[in-house]
Amino acid sequence: MVDVFTDDEFLLYSPSAKILIDENHPVLWLNLIGFNGQCWETFGPLTGFASFDPDDIFFFATEVNPDIMEQEDLLLDLETNPIPYMMLFSGSRTPGIRHKEFDLIHQVGEFPVSKNEFQQLKKLFSVEYKKPVYKLTKGKTSEIPHFAEAYFDEEDELLLLSAMTENGYHKLYNLLNKHISNMPPDPDISLHPSMISTADTILKRKIELNPYSKLFETPPDPETADEIEKLNRFMKLALPSIKSGKSPDIDAIAKQVGLDPALAAEVYKKTMNHVKKMKKT
Repeated sequence: MVDVFTDDEFLLYSPSAKILIDENHPVLWLNLIGFNGQCWETFGPLTGFASFDPDDIFFFATEVNPDIMEQEDLLLDLETNPIPYMMLFSGSRTPGIRHKEFDLIHQVGEFPVSKNEFQQLKKLFSVEYKKPVYKLTKGKTSEIPHFAEAYFDEEDELLLLSAMTENGYHKLYNLLNKHISNMPPDPDISLHPSMISTADTILKRKIELNPYSKLFETPPDPETADEIEKLNRFMKLALPSIKSGKSPDIDAIAKQVGLDPALAAEVYKKTMNHVKKMKKT
């Protein structure tokens, strides 16, 4: 094995790790190991992560301890306070998410940009404005699955790039880099959705990667929001029957939550068809 933070290579004896490799194909490990006088071996629980990478772990570490700046700080924190890191086991089997050929991964970068530099960008992008922030988008780069967007804070003279794929981030970076000087090519944050949801649960707070995006969110229609809430309640009440292999009483549950039975039946049918397709793949 190789320590992803120190690059140290070591030979590890662990029959349990071999089983996990064959069954789950983890891409990263967090294991307790000790030297028994002849070789390194694991002890205690083994944790193989299905979708976390070193950037995910480092980000989580900085959320646990904001004083962490370097990899050495992370390793020291792991030695002195291992419990939060062991809790990452809760997300160990959460798979990565792909859209066609693209892995979904949150990428965010911030750069100082003057107002004069920004003015020339306004001619090249679709622009929205919510004081004091401009939002820049560009064609398909800003659509699913990339969602690549740039935000310019005119008060702080700061440009933030945000995307949901590496491809989207670098396409937007290349567009901006033609007109903005001294932009580092790599994002400040690169984070899989699985780590965000796991960290939210462990730390009991919402992690916010892009504070500007909420300025441009459209408030949901009250009637639509109410209908969605009823659908969520319907599926929550139907779930126990589904898990036990039984068909839920759709009409009774729909009446209980105030939902149109025909709509409830349609949503249930589509949901079950989707589940069947997922099981086949």
